[in-house]
Amino acid sequence: ASTESASWDNSPKTVRVRENLRTFAHGKLISMAKKLCFTSTNHCVERQNGKWVASYKDISPETLVVQVKPLAGKANNYIGLIRYAVLHYEATADTKVALVDQEFHVVKRLWQTEILRYDGAHWR
Repeated sequence: ASTESASWDNSPKTVRVRENLRTFAHGKLISMAKKLCFTSTNHCVERQNGKWVASYKDISPETLVVQVKPLAGKANNYIGLIRYAVLHYEATADTKVALVDQEFHVVKRLWQTEILRYDGAHWR
């Protein structure tokens, strides 16, 4: 929370807009996660460097950070920043059959940042 409020306006109106952005962004991340090709229940399985590798990606709403700032001279208009991680999981084994028994581990955490605009009614 300290990251979200540092050097940003914390007026009651801005706090409400920030919570509105958090709700919007959380729903967006869940929707994006559902559209991923390879997930925790549908892995990409391929041979790499003599080993079998199963992998998938996940978009983690728990990593979501939001910030909002009023636009100067524009009543009810804000800019919003959302930041979240796309987590890349992998499991490796010597044989394809042995992959079933392997645990997945996060091998990459790719941070994404999006800038949005609030027009008083909608985030775009």
